[in-house]
Amino acid sequence: MNNLFTTIFRYLAIIVPLSLVMHTTISAHEPSPPPVHIDLAVSFDLEKKLLWGTSRITIDKDHDLQLSFPDLRVTAALISSEERENAPLEIQGDTLALPATDEQRTLLISYEKDVQDSFSNIISERAIILTANWHPLPQHKALYSLNAQLPEGFTGLSQADELAETDDNGQVSFSFSQPLYALTLVSGRYVKARKTIRDDLHVYTLFFKEDQELAPGYLEAAADYVRRYEKLIGPFPYNHYVIAENIMPTGYGYPTFTLLGQQVIRLPFIKETSLGHEILHSWFGNSIDVAYDSANWAEGLTTYLADMAYRSDAGEGPEARKEAIQRYRDYVNESAPLLGEFYGAGHQRRENQARRAIGYQKSALLFHELKLRVGEEIFFQSLQRVYQTFKGRSAGWQDLQKIFEDLSDQDLSNFFSERLGRNDLAVLQIKDIDVEDGPASTSVSFSVVQAQDPAYELLLPVSIETTTGTQKFQELITDSETALSFEVGAAPLEIAIDPDYDMLRRLSGAEYAPVWSAILGASECLVVHGDDSQMDIYEPVIAFVEGYGCRQTRPADLSQQNLEAQTIIFLGTSSSHMRNSFGLPAHPAVGFTVDVRANPFNRELAVALISSDSKEQTEAAVRRLSHYGKYSFLHFDNGRIQEQRTPTTESGIRVELEERPAGMALKALTEFDELVDELSDKRVVYLGETHTSRPDHLLQRMLIEALHSRDERLAIGMEMFPRSSQPALDRFIEDPDFSEAEFIRESRYYEVWRYDYRLFRPIFAYARKHKIPLVALNIDREITNTVFKGGSLEALSDEQKAQLPTQMRLDLEGYAERLKSTYQMHGQDHGGGSFAGFIKAQALWDETMAESIVGYLEKHPDTRMVVLAGNQHTRKDSGIPPRVAARIELTQVSVQNLATTRASAAELATTTDYLFLLESYEFAPQGKIGVVLLEKDIENGTTMEIVEVNPQSNAGDAGIKKDDILIFIDELAIHTMDDVRLALLDKAVGETVRISVMRDGQEDGVRVDMEVELYSPTAPPGHP
Repeated sequence: MNNLFTTIFRYLAIIVPLSLVMHTTISAHEPSPPPVHIDLAVSFDLEKKLLWGTSRITIDKDHDLQLSFPDLRVTAALISSEERENAPLEIQGDTLALPATDEQRTLLISYEKDVQDSFSNIISERAIILTANWHPLPQHKALYSLNAQLPEGFTGLSQADELAETDDNGQVSFSFSQPLYALTLVSGRYVKARKTIRDDLHVYTLFFKEDQELAPGYLEAAADYVRRYEKLIGPFPYNHYVIAENIMPTGYGYPTFTLLGQQVIRLPFIKETSLGHEILHSWFGNSIDVAYDSANWAEGLTTYLADMAYRSDAGEGPEARKEAIQRYRDYVNESAPLLGEFYGAGHQRRENQARRAIGYQKSALLFHELKLRVGEEIFFQSLQRVYQTFKGRSAGWQDLQKIFEDLSDQDLSNFFSERLGRNDLAVLQIKDIDVEDGPASTSVSFSVVQAQDPAYELLLPVSIETTTGTQKFQELITDSETALSFEVGAAPLEIAIDPDYDMLRRLSGAEYAPVWSAILGASECLVVHGDDSQMDIYEPVIAFVEGYGCRQTRPADLSQQNLEAQTIIFLGTSSSHMRNSFGLPAHPAVGFTVDVRANPFNRELAVALISSDSKEQTEAAVRRLSHYGKYSFLHFDNGRIQEQRTPTTESGIRVELEERPAGMALKALTEFDELVDELSDKRVVYLGETHTSRPDHLLQRMLIEALHSRDERLAIGMEMFPRSSQPALDRFIEDPDFSEAEFIRESRYYEVWRYDYRLFRPIFAYARKHKIPLVALNIDREITNTVFKGGSLEALSDEQKAQLPTQMRLDLEGYAERLKSTYQMHGQDHGGGSFAGFIKAQALWDETMAESIVGYLEKHPDTRMVVLAGNQHTRKDSGIPPRVAARIELTQVSVQNLATTRASAAELATTTDYLFLLESYEFAPQGKIGVVLLEKDIENGTTMEIVEVNPQSNAGDAGIKKDDILIFIDELAIHTMDDVRLALLDKAVGETVRISVMRDGQEDGVRVDMEVELYSPTAPPGHP
């Protein structure tokens, strides 16, 4: 029996696109009419949950019979033929095999079944539902009739040519002219309602009394669906259709009726979605069923013409197709079956999702591609031909292919074989872009590369956006690289490949959003426990995700390698790994939250942050999680969804050719003072800079002075100094005897920053004069260097770890991508650290500055702050501002100088709040002596030894020699490199300085004085 049922159930068709248990019949290519006729009669004992049945089976001559009795007690069996009537027949076990003979035979079997209520079968005072294994089952389809004796007040339903009426004695009879493998019997204390579509076609509801008010809406919707699909395909295959209610939450579909659970029927969206899917199966899946020797095509076609079509009606077609692609990407791997091997969904959670992604989503996208390939008119003509040809019969993929080929006059063999026989995705790339302006039009040329091997045959959609609109093209490509060229009538701005998701392909990084299905579909998934005290709260989550193959681990056992190579689920918000990568998530305090983030170390993976305030909240929500795979953020309260969202991503594989310029009417320009008035209302004002730009620092000076004049309660936060420099900053502001030279030395300015001190000199002077606090925001470079080289925070000492911010977010939108670009250009050349170390080091910088800002403002609640930092740090999307916002609620804005920024208009719109336009001169180069100095330790301190004299400079002609010890510049004693920088701070090229050196040794040498004209080094060839 096991082998028989393996064969049978392999061809089950899953009918409804709900996450419910579903059921239908299967079929094979067989002679018509079938050689077996089965007449059933059943009655019931409700109290004992007992079924009594008899089965009269007629077997035509020259045909065998294999019969199974699943969970049935056969009480008697007789067989009759022309030569012998009612001969006893012994049945051993739960199967019977009768070989073919040259005469017709009749088999009479009586049996009993104890029905223990299950998802498939129920005998109760409210309803009798029999959907599986309740009568003897043949190995091939048969013609059925059924007579049932029902309890008083019950109405019966089964597959039938006419909707049968239950008489006053509880008798009801059914007869169906379409061969089936098995019958279903539905009966209960129903209220029947009817709607006439036309004289020979009616739709009905059989609902329980308490749900009868739902009947009119279902009848109207059912009638609309029937009319819709009759126009597209052909006449409805039956003379009636019934929507029946079940006690269990089912979504079963059968010829002439659907069986929907009471919980399902009450869902408001079922009429707009799944009901139409069920009714469409009357044409494809029931009237025409899937051939025995074919994979299941009916589910994909029904999904496309129902579920996806309804989304398209609502203007959401591209979105629906993108969700299907993302679901396929998240669940399907090399172990999943091919579409040409799909018969039905499996039972394991992850396997079931993968099979559904193939049999429903991929198959639906196949039909969408097919419609575009042959054209909409031929597509529906072909479906009509399929229905006309195979109504009441079985059809396979090959049958559909032949009809589409005949009507379209196209060879579709590669199209079907690739999509049925491969699971890999097309990976498309654009290269070699060229734009040429001709006398009459502009040509846009480029090559499309298929990175997978072998290439697919694809009808490639291409959109080219121009200044006057979007032009759309299609091109059939078959090679691994295809050169394309298109003529456009205006300036081309952007190329987009497949912007409406008309094919199954790999989503590019800019198109992909991390969603819950990426977690459930991961091949390598780790669940990281939170506090031991909260283990009980998250037990239901652990049990749920284990069904998808996730493994558990403790926070102490989680490594950086895990974070980079595996999908991670963090339970609770206490894990240091979680806080050091994603910060403290702003989850609601009450309820259950799933927060899926991009993995900053690996864009191919996602990370889920899950929080809950109780085990009850967790249990209520977990039961529903499998329905919300397309979302990135979910919040439930007592099992009810309160919030669901997914971030917006790009549509299509896009390459910008030219930026569409942004601008403004000059009358909208705002005067400096008016803008400063607006800025003065903000608690934090970020003044971005290019570190070498004098205009940027001049703008900073002007704004600081203007803001301070309006409100003296101001502090200046500075990226340039680590917090260890704070004592020197404080002393510089408070102690008038603390010289500028001492300030530079003690703050270690040239060690921690190194850029031209003259840029900040007027800002420091103004702050000192008006006693404006200077606040060191940054972290010591030694710490970030260690993290960069070591790749994780674990390389730090305990003392260094104590200086770390309490949380870090590496997953802010665009942050990892921006830093990865920088790392690939520069990071690998500076210390050999990994990208994981680079992004963590950069985040340490941003998070420390945010924490410093918040700490100062919390201690000084009446003070506002101007923050001086690089433009990338002051970005309002992924720099310091969102990290401050995560710690404290306040008003903050970001400012840049339009004259010096290299950002595009689109980037400025997302990164900056205010733009000023200030151009000015740059400082003249500082004069150089023209020597290379080495700082050496001596007994009483340090000394500066001249180790090289630049022949391009004037130093050699003035008398300076290698090995001289530099002791004075214009009578300023020189001991360190800082002394040299201070001595030359205001010296320009061409000025003369007096140099004193010790020659022939520090102790016994001779002092030599000379004058040297300062010069500016010539850049080496190829340098700017």
